[in-house]
Amino acid sequence: MNNSTIAAVIPAYQEQKHVGEVAQRALTQLEHVLVVDDGSTDATADRARAAGVDVVVHPQNRGKGESIKTGLRYWFDRGSEYVVLLDADGQHLPEEILRFVDATASEAEPPRLIDGDCVARVAFDVGAVMVTAGAVVSGL
Repeated sequence: MNNSTIAAVIPAYQEQKHVGEVAQRALTQLEHVLVVDDGSTDATADRARAAGVDVVVHPQNRGKGESIKTGLRYWFDRGSEYVVLLDADGQHLPEEILRFVDATASEAEPPRLIDGDCVARVAFDVGAVMVTAGAVVSGL
């Protein structure tokens, strides 16, 4: 797996306290990191930008699921093949991203995530999720 095709999405709502540090730590593991600020009224987006990552801001709170969809769409539209999801509060350790990716690469057939209009191969480890664009099937 080529690390340049792997990106991270960090959905965030009112996470000004932790999001900057989590984003910086993720950026030491991957070159493509996005924080999706889900309508926060605090400095979440500013802290994420200061960390040097890409930031998308929802004008109002739409929920974590919508933030994840926004992030997946953002990276898959830009050619990423894999996306790792991390929590903005530091619950998932960004330092374990590459270990997680290596473990996922060794899986013959990862579990599947079904989300209404698509099926994506995913792998679960260390509390995070990685989704691969190559296995997304539309129209189901």
